Amino acid sequence: MPRYRDIKNVVVFGEPWTGVQEVNTPIEGENFDYSADADVSVKRVDVTKRSIALSITVQDPAFKRDISNPVFGSTPQISLNEVLRATMRETADEITDSSEDDDWLTFVGITRRVVEGDMEIRDFAQVINESNFYVGIMGRLQFDVLPGSLLTGLADRTAYERFYMPDMVCTGISPNNRHGDLSTSTVNFRGGGDANNEAQINYDPSDGNPTGFEIHAGDEGIITFTAPSADGGSDLDVAIANCVCTSVELSAQHGGRLERRFTFRAYSSDGENSPLTLP
Repeated sequence: MPRYRDIKNVVVFGEPWTGVQEVNTPIEGENFDYSADADVSVKRVDVTKRSIALSITVQDPAFKRDISNPVFGSTPQISLNEVLRATMRETADEITDSSEDDDWLTFVGITRRVVEGDMEIRDFAQVINESNFYVGIMGRLQFDVLPGSLLTGLADRTAYERFYMPDMVCTGISPNNRHGDLSTSTVNFRGGGDANNEAQINYDPSDGNPTGFEIHAGDEGIITFTAPSADGGSDLDVAIANCVCTSVELSAQHGGRLERRFTFRAYSSDGENSPLTLP
């Protein structure tokens, strides 16, 4: 029986991705049982509405790390102090279709796209200052990550990748004070779209060059990757068609690497055939 280990040659929607740590491809479906009145055991199990749920985790290949210039608001713009962790998530609900004869789900579209964010902050004083930072305040949420270096203090702060969302509302502030430890607070944000802005994470690299990871919930395409042989046999080339991005999550932490996590769902083109192709 062939054995495979590692992953390589990951291509998402035509863009080669490096730094990929995991590619998960569970096949999902709905099941329903049949059992008559006199049956002690379930007599029949049927499975329908199959699809492939994918997730890809990437540690940024440019060794981007740390959190720089975290700010919130518009006028005035609030500099957030002592941010330990910053996260942005973009998600959407899927609209699917399946007729009586279909074994696989087909894709119709997305709806209710939204951006959420969390900041873990050590500066307790700023998050209980109701005069300029409170639940319900709206503004631009933004943070940068920097190219890697041996020491964060040596990083070039003029070279960065910036993530932002123009219209975010602070939806919760959760201070946590513990005996014998520093205070921390988790601040939650949530934002939608309007006539001027889409509800999506915005990317702004300082050099103006796309990184290849700028995809959004609702984007569609093909995902391919190779599972290298672990026993001297042939590598396994995997292709999955009709993949729809369902969420994007960016996570940066003080002193740590930027991590990106993407989820997708792969649909059948006709309700009958699998989107998965193996050689």
